[in-house]
Parts: sequence; structure tokens; C-alpha cells
Amino acid sequence: MSSEAEKQRRARRVKLAPGDEITCPRCGQKGIVEVVNVGGRRYYRVRHYDPNTHNKTYHYLGPVEGYANPGKTQGVLLTSLRDWRPDLTVLSIIDTAKRLYEHGGMNQGELKDALLRLKMALEEGAAELDKLLKELEDVEEEGAEREKGLLEAKA
Repeated sequence: MSSEAEKQRRARRVKLAPGDEITCPRCGQKGIVEVVNVGGRRYYRVRHYDPNTHNKTYHYLGPVEGYANPGKTQGVLLTSLRDWRPDLTVLSIIDTAKRLYEHGGMNQGELKDALLRLKMALEEGAAELDKLLKELEDVEEEGAEREKGLLEAKA
């Protein structure tokens, strides 16, 4: 018998159906949801089709049954940091919230609360991002000045 928390988690899970057209959370492009069997498990993937080249590409979204410990990902699809696109992560979070609302996994008040918390977190994060970007600019300027000094010393 499932606990109440498990029932709520399942109710809030975004319901994807094969054939749904969605914005892919991995690349931001439109694609079609598919379910495939791999190693005895069923996985969601998004199929992209390029009409110019007739090529298909796929992005895996995760197991249909969900991950064993979804709390670690906070509902965000994790990929390697090298491929991580924070802009797409934020858009994916917003899209997920909209889908939860549309499919009855979240009511209007919960959606508004979630979006307001996301907005506040983004605003707080903006100040930290500004600091980090300034530090990076300072490091670049120091490197350019050092390189200029080395070139002048050689001349």
C-alpha cells in the first residue's frame, strides 16, 4: 500500500503520452514523445526530425516509472555539466509547472505559489550571477594586462 506522500508525488508527476508534442527539456526544440524498452525498463524519449536532412535524433527523458529517488533531481533532468543549459533548465521547470496545472496535478493556487517562488529565486540568483560575472571580467582584464606587459617586456 502506497503512503500518502507517494500518492501525492505520483499525482504531481507530469503525464506524458506517446505522440504528445512537447518542448524538449534537453535541447529546447519541439519533438514527439515516445516510449521505448531498454534493458527491461520503459523510458520516455523525445524524437526530433529534421525535414531538411531527414535525420532523426533522440533525447532520453528518464524511466516511465520514475527514478527511485527523484528528490535528488528536484524534478530537473540532469545531464553532464558540460552539456548543461541553465536557460533550458528554467524553461523546463516552467513548462513542467504548466503541464502539472493543465493535467490536474496542481491547482491554480499551487501553480501561482510555485511560479512566485521560482521568480524570487531567480531574482536572488541574479545578484549572485552579477557578482560572478564581474569576477570573471576582472580575471579576463588581469590576464589581458599581464599578457600586454609580457609582450611589451619582450619588445
